[in-house]
Parts: sequence; structure tokens; C-alpha cells
Amino acid sequence: MATVAVFSTCMDAPGAFDFMSLDHVGGRLNDVFASQNDRLLQWRKERSQAFHQEGQRALRELQAERRALEQLEDGVRESAGRQQEVANVRERGAKVGQAVREGLEAMAKRSESAAKARDKFRALEEKRVEDIRQEEQALAQQSAAAAKRLAEVDGFLGLFKARLGLELTRVAPQTVRFAYTLIDEADLDAEFSFVLSVGADYQVPACEPQLPPRRLEALLGRLNHAGPSEAAALPAFVCCMRQSFQELAAHS
Repeated sequence: MATVAVFSTCMDAPGAFDFMSLDHVGGRLNDVFASQNDRLLQWRKERSQAFHQEGQRALRELQAERRALEQLEDGVRESAGRQQEVANVRERGAKVGQAVREGLEAMAKRSESAAKARDKFRALEEKRVEDIRQEEQALAQQSAAAAKRLAEVDGFLGLFKARLGLELTRVAPQTVRFAYTLIDEADLDAEFSFVLSVGADYQVPACEPQLPPRRLEALLGRLNHAGPSEAAALPAFVCCMRQSFQELAAHS
């Protein structure tokens, strides 16, 4: 089937692949993920500033409460009735401290979540880039293989034209007419031809003069079942078709 790709490449004459479209896709992906990362960084910065300000305010409140507590403790020695007030101040201070700790813990959790989201976006971006790189590599390999097969076809066609009187004519997309001369010894200019079309399988829609159906089916079956590495399958088919025409001419 490697030779199928050769003829398909020769006869369709495709244009060059547009790699600019891949660059455009890659650029848009970079813009999207860069924008997401910037928004995450800005969000973290704003939250960090807010919690810092909250912590500073709470610290100032704690310092003020501590000064008040010290003053109350001095007053306890003068009045036992102020002991309850001191206890209340201590309780408020503990609550403020607890609130500050909880705020800092919440900020740490949010920062961790933001870091995980950033890592997830980076992983997605790296996967997209790797997928595009693999596609480009596959296209390059296909182009190289097609060029090699085209060179092989050109070589064997030149040899057949010089020695076997073979002429090829493209009659439709993916369809070629093979015409032989030098077959009938009684009339070397007599033409024997067949049309070969390339699709999912090779087919011979026309043959002049007509070969025995079983003979033609056997040759096509051998060609269609050839593996991708069997580069000689098509040249062998062309030779067998010429031999079949010779046998037909000898018995006519």
C-alpha cells in the first residue's frame, strides 16, 4: 500500500501544508494561559495585601488591649471589683488573636488553591504544545516518505518507457492510463492498455483488449494485499499486466 500513497501524491499534487495556522493556534494558547496566570497573580497579591492590613490592624488592637490590660491589672490592687473587667479584656484579646490566626490560615489555603490552579493551567499548556510538536513531526515524516516514493516511481516509469514502450496518461484525479506497445510481434505499434484508479484499493475500470476476468482479479488481489513496505508491488503489477497482454496476443 506504500505505492498507493505514491500515486496518490503524484496525481493529486497537493500544496504545501500551512504551518502558519499551527503558529496562530500556539500564539492564542499562550495568550490565554498568560492572561489566566496574570489574573491569578493579581488575585493573590490583592488577598495578601488585605490579610496583611487585617493582621496589622489586629496587632494594633492587641497592643492597645494589652496596654489597657496592664492598666487594669494595676487597678486590681486598688479595687477587687475591676477583676471582672480584666477578665473580659483578656477574653476579647483571645478572640481577636483567634480571628487573626484563622484569617492567616484561610489565606494560606487560598494561596495553595491558587498555586494548584496555576500548575494545572501550565500542565494543560505544555500538553497542547507537545501535541502540536508531534503533529508537525508526523507531517514532516509523511512529506519525506512521499518524496522518496515519488522518486522511486519516476525511476521505474522511466525504465519502463524506454524498454517496454510504456506510456502513462492521467485521465482523472487518482486515475492513470497505462498503454503498452512492442507487445504483438506481428504489429509492434499495436496498443494494449488498462486504466488504474487509486482509492481505498486499486481498481482497473477499463482494459483494452479485455483480459480474462480471473487473471485480472488475481493480479489486483496481489497488488491490494501488498504490505506498505512492498515498494515493488506496483512495478510487479505493471510487468504482470504486460505479460498477460503478451500471452493474449500470442493466442489471438
